[in-house]
Formats: sequence, C-alpha cells, structure tokens
Amino acid sequence: MFENLTLAFEITALGMGLVFLAIIVLWLMMWALTALPFKDSATGDLKATSSPDIQDELAAQAAAAAVAIALADQSQSTARPLNQAPTALVGAWQLGMRTRQMYEKGGR
Repeated sequence: MFENLTLAFEITALGMGLVFLAIIVLWLMMWALTALPFKDSATGDLKATSSPDIQDELAAQAAAAAVAIALADQSQSTARPLNQAPTALVGAWQLGMRTRQMYEKGGR
C-alpha cells in the first residue's frame, strides 16, 4: 500500500515540478522579449524606445479605428427592442407550485 502512495507522490511531484519549470521558462522568455532591444530589419533602428509623439499618434489611430468599427457594427445590428409580454393570469410562483403539484400527483 505504501508503495502505491510513494509512487503517487513521486508522480505528483514530477508533474508539479514540470509545470512550474514551464512557467519559469515562459516568464524568462517574456522578460527577454520585453527587456532586450531588437533591431528593426527594414531600417536597422532600435525599436525599444519610441518618441511620445509617435505613441500619441498611434493611440489616436487606434481610437479612430475602434470608433469606426463600433459605428459600422452598430449600423449593421439587427437588434430590436422587445415588446412587453402580456401579463400572466397566474404568477410565476403560483405556476411553479401548480406544476410541482401536478408532477407529484402523476399528471403532465
């Protein structure tokens, strides 16, 4: 019995170790991609830093694109307001109680 328990603990430890190792490797890869400066292949300039003017212009373009997409989506929407349902003669609570009573008596 203890052999199976020992084997289970070993398998659990190995699996958890591999998961944490993979997380650490991914974390290191993300750190390397964000921390290291890379050269742009077309111009040879470093892309790690950019001027605030370019960032503001890109943010404005992104906002304009988002507004254009939202307006296009809104104009193509087929959603219509729902009509009010007529009021029921029996309330939801009463309907539920009656349904339960019918099933208890064997009716459908």
